[in-house]
Amino acid sequence: MVRHALHRHLREHSSLLIWSGVSIAMLLLAVTTALDADAGASDIGLLALNLVLLLVTATTLELTIPEPAHLTLDSQTELEFNDLLFFVEGDSSDGQPRDILVQLYVAVGNVGGTTAVVSSVELVALLDGANRPVDLIGLGKVEAATYTKVVRWVDAGDVGTGVWKSSERFQVREQDYGPYVLAPNDVISVRLRRRLGIDWSAQWDVVQLKAFYDATAHPITQAKVIAKYRRADTYVNQVFVVPIRVTQQMLYRQALENITDGFTNRPPGHTSRPIADW
Repeated sequence: MVRHALHRHLREHSSLLIWSGVSIAMLLLAVTTALDADAGASDIGLLALNLVLLLVTATTLELTIPEPAHLTLDSQTELEFNDLLFFVEGDSSDGQPRDILVQLYVAVGNVGGTTAVVSSVELVALLDGANRPVDLIGLGKVEAATYTKVVRWVDAGDVGTGVWKSSERFQVREQDYGPYVLAPNDVISVRLRRRLGIDWSAQWDVVQLKAFYDATAHPITQAKVIAKYRRADTYVNQVFVVPIRVTQQMLYRQALENITDGFTNRPPGHTSRPIADW
């Protein structure tokens, strides 16, 4: 156990140890060259050659010693998806506020020199521009998963004549919640997705609606994500804050205020409709 701990400590601080040793060696070379100069036997060319060799050796050594696994996490803006959508019927401030969809795609990469085993990636909070949490009722923690959608089809026909009769097309969707093994320079794309919002059931009285309205007063601009992973015998809990694109948050709030007449009464005629998280 002690040996493993010492080995991990030396590996994590290998760069500092290498360049500290180089600095001491360069200092000793300079001192010995100065002493030789006083004795009339100085060789500046040999000193320069030794310094170059030291630098080349140290640089090579640092590049060949692998750094511990280290993760990066970035929002995949290249996909051009909206990360947080507030749905209002008719896209009008006079419409009925409905679902809210969190659908954030992030790229998780290992930029270290050793393998990382990623146990989980979780969305733990939505933040405004001042890094204050915005409490969307019903959100909770959202666990990431890799997501793939494959289109397949089956052709039906007469084997003997080769005559085609029909074709059935269908989609297969798969989600994998990990764990994920990332070798150095590996990158995976994961999706953080949850559907929530106001379903207009009995629980959504005027008090609850006003609380939801107040909680979303500040525009949401960021997401706080935690990645939990292992590098050999070390457990790491790494926090990331990524920018997100939000659609119709203020329209949603305005529609909610309008439909309740300034939160003075619950609108009649709006029946409950379950929100399916698919």
